[in-house]
Amino acid sequence: MAQILPAILAQTSDEFFSKVFVFDGIAPVLHIDVMDGNFVPNTTWFDTISLNEHSFQSKLELHLMVMDPMDIVHQCEELDMISRVIWHIESPVDHLEMLRTVRHSGRQAGIAINPSSTLETISPFVDLADEVLVMGSEPGFSGKTLETRALDRVQELHMHHPELVLGFDIGVNAETIQQIQQTGVTRFCAASALFRAKNPVEMYRKLEQILK
Repeated sequence: MAQILPAILAQTSDEFFSKVFVFDGIAPVLHIDVMDGNFVPNTTWFDTISLNEHSFQSKLELHLMVMDPMDIVHQCEELDMISRVIWHIESPVDHLEMLRTVRHSGRQAGIAINPSSTLETISPFVDLADEVLVMGSEPGFSGKTLETRALDRVQELHMHHPELVLGFDIGVNAETIQQIQQTGVTRFCAASALFRAKNPVEMYRKLEQILK
C-alpha cells in the first residue's frame, strides 16, 4: 500500500513542532530528517528530551544523515513514538550491528543509499532490512531536483528484490510521484512539495489521490 510521509527538516524546535503538528494525526508516519553537519552540509534540530515531553498521534521514523547513527539510536531508546530508523549505507558504521540494535529496540530498520553509491554497496544488507530508501539526489537540503538515474536504480532494486519495501526521498511532488510509483516505490517522503504549498494538507491529499 502506497504511503506519503511528510518529511520534517527543521533548524529550530519551533519550526520542528510547527511542521509536525500540521500532519500529526493526518499522516500515519512522519519522516524526521536528522543531520549533523558532517555527513551532510546541513544541520537539523533534534532533541530527545523535548520529543519525550510531547505526545503524538502519528508515529515517527528517523532518517539519520549523520556520521554516528548508533549514538542517535541509543539516545532514542525511551521514545515510544519512533517506529522506524533509517541510516545511510555511506555512514562509517557496522551495518549488521545497526540492524541488530534497531530491531532489538522493537523498531523497523531501513538503509538509505545516495545516488553516488553503487547498488553493490547495499546488496549484503538488502534482504536483512525492512526498507531501502533511495535518495533522488544527494541529501542535505530540501527542494532539490530529482535525478532521473535514481529511478533506474529503484527499478533495478525492485526487479531483483520484488518483495523489498522501497522508499524514495527528494524530488517527490505532484509532477513526479506517479513516475516514481511505477518503479516499485511504496513509501514517498515529501518535504518541499508539502511545506511550500499554500495548503500543505490539501497537497498531501492530492498526492494520495494520484497514487490511487
